[in-house]
Amino acid sequence: LDVPEAGSTMRARVVSVKPFGAFVHLPGYRSQGLVHISQLAARRVESVEEVAKLEDEVWVSVLSVEGEGRAARVSCSMRRVDQQTGEEIEDERAGGGGGGG
Repeated sequence: LDVPEAGSTMRARVVSVKPFGAFVHLPGYRSQGLVHISQLAARRVESVEEVAKLEDEVWVSVLSVEGEGRAARVSCSMRRVDQQTGEEIEDERAGGGGGGG
């Protein structure tokens, strides 16, 4: 397969770290995913290396896929997945439901 489906969650390996985010290898797919710095963690991240280092194994959720084949751009989030369990987390910054009372 060339690209994963949006909404899927999987283990990935960090293959490149840039000032704007981390590129991850998605096992079983040809294209890499990009975890933008704003999607690395629920808190503000000053530097990508605080959260993702080269060769780290991380959990990612595929946010969107643009294009196809090797040229596809796969946007991923680490913030939406519990890095311990791989379970999806409700994203507080996504808007929607209010808090309890």
